[in-house]
Amino acid sequence: MKTELKVNCSPNELLISLGKETVSIQLSRISKVEIYKSDTITFDTIVLCLHCDERIFEMSEDSVEFDKVIAFLSNRLHGFRTDWRSIVLAVPFEEARTIVWEA
Repeated sequence: MKTELKVNCSPNELLISLGKETVSIQLSRISKVEIYKSDTITFDTIVLCLHCDERIFEMSEDSVEFDKVIAFLSNRLHGFRTDWRSIVLAVPFEEARTIVWEA
């Protein structure tokens, strides 16, 4: 059975839980947010990357929490690009890695 990712949003952090492990990501420690498309010929998957300290946290749009995290980040990180989807999906068979926010 697949364990679903759970996300809790507080004013200044994301708490991400997968099974028994929970990671706290302070918004002040995020240096960059990227979104890209992983093209596997039959379908595309959009992936969110949070660069925090020396780690990169990735979340696929397949997660039920994906839209919640995007909405949270776009409301909390000033200058977050809301037009990312049209850029990421514009060219078929290309990753189109896009920086949507940078400190």
